[in-house]
Amino acid sequence: MISCKKATQLISKKMDEELSFLEKVLLVSHTIMCWCCKRFERQIEKIREAYREIAHEIMAFERYQEIGMPDLSPETRQRMLVTILRQF
Repeated sequence: MISCKKATQLISKKMDEELSFLEKVLLVSHTIMCWCCKRFERQIEKIREAYREIAHEIMAFERYQEIGMPDLSPETRQRMLVTILRQF
């Protein structure tokens, strides 16, 4: 079995790239036994999902700025962006 330190490294690595078969097996076998690392893995996944949602909202807002809000001042646009980001 791998250490918690190695498991967290693999969890982080999994966010950026595909793990090898051996790494997947080692991580799954560790997280079955270690609830702390399993919780860490779930938290990292939730953070990643939140960032994706924020990025999607920002891109949609920027498109809307370009198309649908030509008369708004930069300050007003900035306040609207801050308001959207506070929702997350």
